[in-house]
Amino acid sequence: MQMIRRLAIPFTLAALLGAACGGGDESGLGSPNSAFGGDGCTKNSDCGGGRPFCTGGRCVECAGNADCNDANQVCDTTSGQCKRTCTDNGQCTQGGDPLCNTTRGVCVRCVADTDCTGGDNPFCNPTVDRCVECKSAADCGANQPICLTGSGNCVECLGNADCGGNQPICNPSDNECVQCLTNAECPNGGTCNGDHRCVSPCTTNAQCSGDTPACNTASGRCVECMESADCTSGGNPHCAVELNRCVECLTNDHCDPGKTCRPNEFKCD
Repeated sequence: MQMIRRLAIPFTLAALLGAACGGGDESGLGSPNSAFGGDGCTKNSDCGGGRPFCTGGRCVECAGNADCNDANQVCDTTSGQCKRTCTDNGQCTQGGDPLCNTTRGVCVRCVADTDCTGGDNPFCNPTVDRCVECKSAADCGANQPICLTGSGNCVECLGNADCGGNQPICNPSDNECVQCLTNAECPNGGTCNGDHRCVSPCTTNAQCSGDTPACNTASGRCVECMESADCTSGGNPHCAVELNRCVECLTNDHCDPGKTCRPNEFKCD
């Protein structure tokens, strides 16, 4: 079964934050593969970065008004974000939240679907104040029939049962059907490379190319990186060696002043 491929999740999340809804803040968005508010946290120490508080199983920016530094903002408990107070749209001219949700009394990205004019993201999910691709499976097409309510985008699979043919495995990192995730899933002693295809084992970088230019000789797999020198795309210049993946940051020193490197997500915020 030949599936249309979606760009990597980071791009998808960026698309969800298009100009129609304004803003670049992702603090209200929980784990993209779970329902809204489903990070699975039980205490604040389970969270970090720009979402340090655990509320209702979700890591959020704020748990109360005292967590917001701006005197003009309050903690919007619906989204878990610090929001500017308002009674009409005219008070929402600063920042990326141009509309007033008069019920909650805070500035938001969108209130109704009609506020979403970005094309690929026509639906407003007020729970996290963003325009999304889907709110249910009915909004998705045949090639990507499943709606991930945590990120509001349509994907190919949630589990192996959603895949088949020569791509029988669901990759949980991007919800795409692939040929393999581990060497054990490859026949005849093949190895699963960084593109999740079964290939003959690599022994040198010369046998690797494209998005997976480095050979992990221990596993015989072509991977994205073995060291930071392998990361040349610009936006992700550091190699998380344990994952063989190029990332934005590994430590706070890799981020701009005032920002921290989000644990386990390798993002500065």
